[in-house]
Amino acid sequence: MGEQSCGKSFMLNHLVGTTFDGSAMRCTEGVWMSLVNTKECIYVALDFEGLRSLERTPQEDMFLTLFNTVVSNLILYKNQYTINRDASKMFQKFQDGVKLFESDPNIFQARLCIIIKDVPETDKNGITKEFQLKLDKISCRGGDNFITKMYGGGLNIIAWPVFHDVAWFKKLSNIKNKLDKQETKYENAKTFLQNTKLIMAKLKICDWSSLNENLIHIRVATLKRLLPIAVSYGIEQKDPIIEPLVNHDSKEPIDGPIDFLNDEKPIKLFPDDDDHVDEFFIQLSEYLRNHFEKTTQPRKESSDDNEWFSNFDRFLKDIIKRQTLRVQNWLIIFVGKSINVMNYAKKKELFLYIQSIFN
Repeated sequence: MGEQSCGKSFMLNHLVGTTFDGSAMRCTEGVWMSLVNTKECIYVALDFEGLRSLERTPQEDMFLTLFNTVVSNLILYKNQYTINRDASKMFQKFQDGVKLFESDPNIFQARLCIIIKDVPETDKNGITKEFQLKLDKISCRGGDNFITKMYGGGLNIIAWPVFHDVAWFKKLSNIKNKLDKQETKYENAKTFLQNTKLIMAKLKICDWSSLNENLIHIRVATLKRLLPIAVSYGIEQKDPIIEPLVNHDSKEPIDGPIDFLNDEKPIKLFPDDDDHVDEFFIQLSEYLRNHFEKTTQPRKESSDDNEWFSNFDRFLKDIIKRQTLRVQNWLIIFVGKSINVMNYAKKKELFLYIQSIFN
């Protein structure tokens, strides 16, 4: 982020390899996103429109800042040589933004790097100290320090060399090291997309309620949609394709294969219609018996029918036990993190629903 025409897009392109269109004759509008795939992770770079532009209101600037702070884990804020009156007003907007999400103090975990552009080598120490003193006065005005509240990852003030100096590019490696040391904020793309959409929606309607509570509501709604299928079939989705049970935080599959279910000949463990109970039972029994004879003990090779039926009975019970344990494990993981922050009413509602499904 930063003022208009201060080289934000150019810096991001050289930092992580994005291809934002940066030009003195063409300014960024709104927020642009670019993804950079590496072996270790996916970098998500956000290029923001210049703050304090004539096309945007102070409220829109504040919303852009809030969005960046909540979504990101490292924020580069490019600033001019000194803190002028406009910059002071901008930092005051930062402070006002913190108060809007006071119910969710843990969502502000980003590190803020304030980059003072075009600082000669001889002046960098003095400029950095002067900038820090002025920033301290602004941030502590009114008894609240927006820096510590809004940027839980810490603050760095960096005097950036002039463009024609080779040190300009060497400084990028320092920023890259800070970025790589930051804890990964999202374990997978689906979580990032869900959180991003939710934050955008809340800013659009000026909803300052708890973000964590909104995420819990979404998780509970997802559980209610998936649980009946999980209990009946041991999977999350059966149409149009089969989706196995997975950990919705890491996207890792829950241990254990999908029992006797495949795309070619899916077997429904529970019938959809009571009128077809006998038909489904015969189909399932035949499939399980053939599978048992093929993989465990053929009937023709058994000399004792009682022993064969005893082994087949144990085989069927193991199937049921394995699927039950896998669904229970999936359920525990699904609600594990959310249950600790749910209120009593929400916990009771969820437990009663789960109980009704299993009954």
